[in-house]
Amino acid sequence: EVQRLESTQTITQVFNVTGTGGTATTITIAIHGTNDTPYVVQQGATLAVHQNAGETGWGSTAPTGSFVVSDVDNNEGNSLTITGATAIAPATNNGYSYKVVGAHGTYFIKAGAATVNNGEPSTQFDYKYVATDSGNYSGSTTDTVHVNVTDGHGGTISVNLSTNLTADNDKP
Repeated sequence: EVQRLESTQTITQVFNVTGTGGTATTITIAIHGTNDTPYVVQQGATLAVHQNAGETGWGSTAPTGSFVVSDVDNNEGNSLTITGATAIAPATNNGYSYKVVGAHGTYFIKAGAATVNNGEPSTQFDYKYVATDSGNYSGSTTDTVHVNVTDGHGGTISVNLSTNLTADNDKP
């Protein structure tokens, strides 16, 4: 219970003790809560896109993933949100509320299911990756971005999203 105290909560523990000389006294300890930083429960796997030889684009498949973040301060409510990303209109973006532009594409992110994980409020964030460069090269590269998740009370954690892009060598 102590770990789940919010920054505005305090509990008091009272102990009655008797010293070796027989003197009785009371010891009172006040335990003040703090805002705990959210933490990643489940990190999303690295996504992958592939371009076949002779192609100039990445096709229409947008790989998807998810990650789950929890906050031990369960009395604060489930207020985990994305920060450091560009807000977009969910109605015109298939429910995605945020986007983060990487070196070779764009990640689209939305808050998914709010759940409880080991008694702690958790949020699953779903994302997809859309490669935007021509990819007209051979070899592979990784596009990684950092997304911040905040609990709305000062606690923030950074989550990395990564996609491996692989392009086959084009014939001369």
